[in-house]
Amino acid sequence: MYLVQIIRKSTNEVVQEMEAKSERIAEQVERGANINLNHDEYFTQIVPPVKVERISGDDEGFEILIKDNGNIFKKLEEK
Repeated sequence: MYLVQIIRKSTNEVVQEMEAKSERIAEQVERGANINLNHDEYFTQIVPPVKVERISGDDEGFEILIKDNGNIFKKLEEK
């Protein structure tokens, strides 16, 4: 699921998030949000879905590697 975020420039705070099922729909949502947006105070961004890959496993649990556009940013361990 893609996210379209409206962010306050002064604090980088996400003030609103809207979900979209595809990149095309996310782009349409972003264009609609930008129509009446106060561009002096806010900006929008599209956040793509996060891919999760299993990297190892055993009987007691497994580790997963989370990738965001090919970049590793978090490693989780479940037991």
